[in-house]
Amino acid sequence: MRSSRTRLAVSFTLALGVHATGSARADAPLRSSDDIARAEVRFHAGEQFFDDKQYEAACVAFEESERLDPQLGTLLNLAFCQERMGRTATAWHEYSIGAVWAEQRGQHDRAAWALGRAVEVSRRVPIVLLDVPLAAQGYTIELDGSVVAPSAWGTPLSVDPGEHVVRVSSRGHRSQQLALRVPEGPATQGLTIPTLAIGTELVAWVPVEPAPRVGTRSSNGRIVFGLAGIGVGVAALAVGSYFGVRTFTKKNEASSHCVGTECDATGVSLQADAHTSATASTVTFAVGGASLALGTWLALTSRSSASVTAQVQPLVGPRVAGLGLGGSW
Repeated sequence: MRSSRTRLAVSFTLALGVHATGSARADAPLRSSDDIARAEVRFHAGEQFFDDKQYEAACVAFEESERLDPQLGTLLNLAFCQERMGRTATAWHEYSIGAVWAEQRGQHDRAAWALGRAVEVSRRVPIVLLDVPLAAQGYTIELDGSVVAPSAWGTPLSVDPGEHVVRVSSRGHRSQQLALRVPEGPATQGLTIPTLAIGTELVAWVPVEPAPRVGTRSSNGRIVFGLAGIGVGVAALAVGSYFGVRTFTKKNEASSHCVGTECDATGVSLQADAHTSATASTVTFAVGGASLALGTWLALTSRSSASVTAQVQPLVGPRVAGLGLGGSW
């Protein structure tokens, strides 16, 4: 990757996801020299816009550069720009992808930085829960044009603050569009999906202010902090597992380059990588376990008379991504 494509992201600490020096993402198609040149121009334009505090224009430029020629530095600059724009869910997703991509390329400092930013931003991501009626079998629910899978109905969706459109449709029914406004902050809110009337597929526009589902910090902060703790804990345990597997892989690779305690240069390097991964695994498991335990305790004790059930599943989609934490309490 060109050194100029790294400018904003150079600071340091936890996350999930995939996008160093010198190479684009493994699954990206080959780019033409023209695309690469255009990507470079758009990247420098994004830098200038960012320096001038024109963050919207900067994000557009970085996004176009990343589309033309995917590079880790571009992705991290884009995530940083999205964070400045207050698009916390999008920034969280991009930081998470960057963390794993950097780790895959052996850029541990950048992986740690992206991981740290992902965890920090995740504390400010608003959540929307879709309350879907029993009669919704066969419905299609779209959020900003992207279909929300039925498996994600009733589970937390991380969404950028701001104005969104939810479209509900079904064959032989009157479609409805709901104007959804998501405020900034970590509050979790519910959105009731209406039962569609049978008839011609006309679109009815309904502005909606989502009602609080899980209390904000001012009303029932224990559940908010509890869910956040569970989410961070699950993410950290997943990252710890990744580093644990990487440790064993590096140790096995090093064994073929060592005889007793004597190793060649490659063996020494592989052992050092194994040690680094082991340390990262230990730390993230410790953080994950503590966060998961604290989050669970907060959720369980938020209402002394309530029973709590929970379900965790991954959620991925354009501008909607994360770990789904569903259930009842």
